[in-house]
Amino acid sequence: SIIAANLLLDTYNLQKDFTAMNAQVDTFLRLYQRDRDPTFYALLVKLRQQASFKKCTGIEATKRWLDAAKCFRRYAKESPSSKSLDKALYNAALNYEREKQIDQAIKMRMALVNNVSDSELVPKALFQIAGNLHALATYSKASDAYEFYASQFPKKPEAKQSLQNAAVFREGLGQLDAAIKNYKAYIKLVGTKDKKKAAKVFFQIGGIY
Repeated sequence: SIIAANLLLDTYNLQKDFTAMNAQVDTFLRLYQRDRDPTFYALLVKLRQQASFKKCTGIEATKRWLDAAKCFRRYAKESPSSKSLDKALYNAALNYEREKQIDQAIKMRMALVNNVSDSELVPKALFQIAGNLHALATYSKASDAYEFYASQFPKKPEAKQSLQNAAVFREGLGQLDAAIKNYKAYIKLVGTKDKKKAAKVFFQIGGIY
């Protein structure tokens, strides 16, 4: 019965045996299709997603970063409608980054930005993408990413750092007009809050001219 099924799933949950719980949920999903019991079916889908996410979190807790990254990535692929999709992609990126697989980290963060654009994690992901490109020494693309971040989230604390980084990179690349534009945008953001920083950047602009 459904009551017995629920009790069994509760037991696995209390034991934190999410592998066994997932296996049992899969068995029940074959027995209780959507048309047989829509309510229980929806509960099973939800439980499977929760158990899968907790399994990934457990792997991450043991510092098996690559396994955790792959687990969260698989979760995102298998549960694209989950409310935890953004967290799964974010965590996958973080664990890939810990393994120095920066290209994979960027892919996961781009997937977050593109597929869960209303997530509160999007600003963090965008700033981290810029940082990843910075780490890869792809300064032109890093500048693009920092500039985009600053234009989209000018009130975030990282906006000033983004503009400063972009300006320095543009100057180093010989893209002086773009560098000046970023320095001026930085001064506008800093305003009267930090006159010393504003003055320092103003003299940097003078150096370009």
